[in-house]
Amino acid sequence: MDSFMELIKDQIKITEMLIDAYSKNIEPSLDGTLTYKLRYNQLQYYLLTSVKRRGIAERKQVYLGKVDSPQVQKYKNDRFYRESVKRLKHNLNTLKRTEKKYQDYSPEYIQKKLPNAYKDLPERCFSDPIYEELCSLIENKRNSSPKEFPKASNITVTGQQVRSKGEVIIFNLLTSYQVPFQYEEALRLTTVEGQNVTAYPDFVITTAAGRKIYWEHVGLLEKENYYENFCSKIKLYHHNGITLGDNLIVTADKSGGAINSQYINQMTKHLILPEVRTFN
Repeated sequence: MDSFMELIKDQIKITEMLIDAYSKNIEPSLDGTLTYKLRYNQLQYYLLTSVKRRGIAERKQVYLGKVDSPQVQKYKNDRFYRESVKRLKHNLNTLKRTEKKYQDYSPEYIQKKLPNAYKDLPERCFSDPIYEELCSLIENKRNSSPKEFPKASNITVTGQQVRSKGEVIIFNLLTSYQVPFQYEEALRLTTVEGQNVTAYPDFVITTAAGRKIYWEHVGLLEKENYYENFCSKIKLYHHNGITLGDNLIVTADKSGGAINSQYINQMTKHLILPEVRTFN
């Protein structure tokens, strides 16, 4: 619940910033509507305006130029930003109404709203059944990978071995937010050629809606062989319906090995946590 409301507030702030930025590209002095005609295999643009004469509105048509004319481009640019601001303002009003009308359904909030005779609730009322079921499903399964770990492997807060410091950060964050996940779970996939293969995603998260989110963290991208293997893996995933921007997250070390753990923390808190908790 808290994460959802934070997302709403973030979207309100971003939308307000966009409205301000786009509004600066609108020229209030521009009036009329563009139209065009195809003449001599070229588009010729005209400006339609309405002029009142003796109380009667008359339409006036003025030639502006061809498609690359500065005047034509000015009107197109203006119309684009006017339409953008219109839609953004609509979205802003919708977000603000949602912020006001969305009802907190966390047990603590409902408890406050109940009559005194009901406030002493049974313990089971404070459980999150869907989340607890997710946790039980992945219990004792985090060491599912049969692949051997290097001798200098990294150790997480739970004592789990992982393969890189980036994986340590993600593992520890998911653990601290109590996100139910599996590390290097065996995943059966089919190649483009129709061969059956097994992949081991770094992290597999199951959402409250039963959807799988796969998370890969990569390093050493400057090494050609590593990079080619990574690209092949992304292609394999894509062929099996695991797609970037949908159900696949990819993070990576920067050149030189640095990593932005603050960004990974924000992503876990705002994108992952609301997906796995019924209320949080």
